[in-house]
Amino acid sequence: MFLTEGTWAKKLYEDIDDHGADIPCDDINAYHWALKNKLEWVFNKLILMKSQGVFSAPHGVKPKKYPVISKPICNMMGLSDGVELILYPDNECDEDWDPKWYKAGYMWMSPLQGIQYSSDLILEEGKVKWVYTMRAVPEYKKDFWFNRFESETERGIDFLPEKVLKWINDNLSEYTGAFNIEYINGIIIDAHVRHSNQFVDFYGPDWLDALAYLYRHGDWRPNNGMQNKTGSSLIVRYESAYKYFKSLEEPLPFIDGLYGVHKVFEEGCRLDSNKRVLIINGENRFICESIRKEITRNYKNYFDTGY
Repeated sequence: MFLTEGTWAKKLYEDIDDHGADIPCDDINAYHWALKNKLEWVFNKLILMKSQGVFSAPHGVKPKKYPVISKPICNMMGLSDGVELILYPDNECDEDWDPKWYKAGYMWMSPLQGIQYSSDLILEEGKVKWVYTMRAVPEYKKDFWFNRFESETERGIDFLPEKVLKWINDNLSEYTGAFNIEYINGIIIDAHVRHSNQFVDFYGPDWLDALAYLYRHGDWRPNNGMQNKTGSSLIVRYESAYKYFKSLEEPLPFIDGLYGVHKVFEEGCRLDSNKRVLIINGENRFICESIRKEITRNYKNYFDTGY
């Protein structure tokens, strides 16, 4: 069974044979899988940073210098939620940590410079058997936040940063299953004991069949004809805080090369400004942008909103 709490994600796996295996597809279910593999610590970003020699600390501990990135130590419902850049302390507090920044359960770390990548990995007893990498391209336009990911087909196993490969060797030597990492300059900023639902459209049913077989038999046996797609993945985040998104009012136009449009919020779910609204996957950025423009141009017609 493909285990996920999200209604939208369940639709990705409706017609896939699970080979009698349980495959975690979100962080809630992945946590139970992580417990079995003694990997629950990767959800704790303080420990994740420590495992890479990156200094970080919980809120209340004075940063040595600014700016810093503030984020939840652990967040099972979207690991990028709550992330904030703190440029400098309040002048009235001089060099001390400004109490107004304090949030229980949060941490800070130095910001990393460089391109952010997201890689889905298939590991068999700690050996990387398959990798698919997407490059993040942040954008901001009017009332919507966009995070676009472009496929990096040339970034195979041999192109994973040495720091990342060493971390995998040091920490995942006995692990078999899917594993997702997000990293900047070889520093892993998020780790998930699962694959990414967002990119499943690029992998196809043959890949999912091989994934289920891996979880059932512990052996990665991809179909010889399995081919992963290239393209763009666009995340749409609504900026206005605490809106209720309920339903798409009208069908979206069909465009050749569109892999999938996924409404990733739950019905009646109360969302803050950083929550994802839609994921749009397509052959290239222009296809995704055309769908995005159609939605954002008429978003009042597409979404029934209220307080």
